[in-house]
Amino acid sequence: VLWNSVQLHPHIPGKALTNRTPTREEVELGRPSLETLIELVQPRMIVAVGRTAQKALERMGYQAEYVRHPAHGGHREFVKGLERLGVIRKEKTYTQGVLF
Repeated sequence: VLWNSVQLHPHIPGKALTNRTPTREEVELGRPSLETLIELVQPRMIVAVGRTAQKALERMGYQAEYVRHPAHGGHREFVKGLERLGVIRKEKTYTQGVLF
């Protein structure tokens, strides 16, 4: 299950296609939904995508594995973090027509 700790798109006012770090108040708005989801799903592992999510989960009392957020040039570290946790497999390669 993939879920945002912030269920809104924080942007610079008047510039809907921009992205900015959410305020603590914006993160807190998503807390009830996040708590309900965790209670219902009871995940074996929680992965915090970015420091904002990690801090929000810590404030809620949850231990979360951290991976770099993919925004602003963090895609490779994000993928490596998910691979490290076993959430995804390393990129597949083709050898002699066989997918590994």
